Amino acid sequence: MDYKKIMILIEELNRRIIYLEQKVKILSGE
Repeated sequence: MDYKKIMILIEELNRRIIYLEQKVKILSGE
């Protein structure tokens, strides 16, 4: 695995985490 592929994977994970956090906030009514 090269560095760029790892960076792309981290970016993708970060987007999913942010998306999930926003959903949790909406569901919990914050």
